[in-house]
Amino acid sequence: MKLQLTALAVLLAASMAGSSKAHNFTVGGRDGWVENPSEDFNKWASRNRFQINDNLVFRYKEEDSVLEVDNADYRTCNTSKPIESFHGGETVFRLTRGGAFFFIGGAGKCEKGQKMVVVVMAVHGAARGPAAAPAGLAAAGGPEAEAPPPVSAGSSYGVCSCMVATLVVLAVFVL
Repeated sequence: MKLQLTALAVLLAASMAGSSKAHNFTVGGRDGWVENPSEDFNKWASRNRFQINDNLVFRYKEEDSVLEVDNADYRTCNTSKPIESFHGGETVFRLTRGGAFFFIGGAGKCEKGQKMVVVVMAVHGAARGPAAAPAGLAAAGGPEAEAPPPVSAGSSYGVCSCMVATLVVLAVFVL
């Protein structure tokens, strides 16, 4: 019986450890960070659930850029005073806080659809589910206020929760 409880504790710890892992999201999917994307970047972002410490992976032409800007500069495609500016063809951007992050392409690319708002919803370990964008974000040209159902990337958290619940029930019956 002691061996069973030890094995149960190891399984429980292993299942919980997997739920706090940061994820890498390739911006724009297969297309990458391009002008005139096949799927609007805000639509792409609204299909995903971003957590603190997740990474956005921007893949783009070396002569292009990624600019992190504030909401006002996002709405007007103003590239003159970015918060951060990235060049070189690939950028990994860590989402270090909750809230909205605004990105645009430089050199006239923003006007051609190279712009995106990413909303970081919660800390890892919290359930990833549908969530609404912050008030006023949809009016500012960001994702729609009502988000679509969660994507499969978030389903691993539900599976993990089920595993933990099953292990707890087993532990109660074993004791």
